[in-house]
Amino acid sequence: MLQINLELNSQAHLHLVIPSKFLVQAKIKAIKFIGDVFLVKVTIKDIAKKAGVSPSSVSLVLNDRPSRISDQKKAEIKQIAKELNYTANQIARSLVTKQTKTFGLIIPDIENIFFLL
Repeated sequence: MLQINLELNSQAHLHLVIPSKFLVQAKIKAIKFIGDVFLVKVTIKDIAKKAGVSPSSVSLVLNDRPSRISDQKKAEIKQIAKELNYTANQIARSLVTKQTKTFGLIIPDIENIFFLL
């Protein structure tokens, strides 16, 4: 169990308790503080370590690719990913696929009514 105590200002205190089932015995990559919640960045390596498989096996399962991994192990990997609130890193994915799915638009003058969409 991880307990974090923060003094936000002289009147506000934050006490956060994270149950041990959500902690992965691996290096924590990043912690982000949003509002009253700490978000811990979970990686495929963290899921693989907890499931006892390789990171490539986790990737195959999470991307629904064909593999020789048993259905029971697939279900276990997906359950671990769900428990840890895993989300794919879109920047890493765009580096591999070479597609960012970002649309750029250059407008010479935003005050000109001609360029309004």
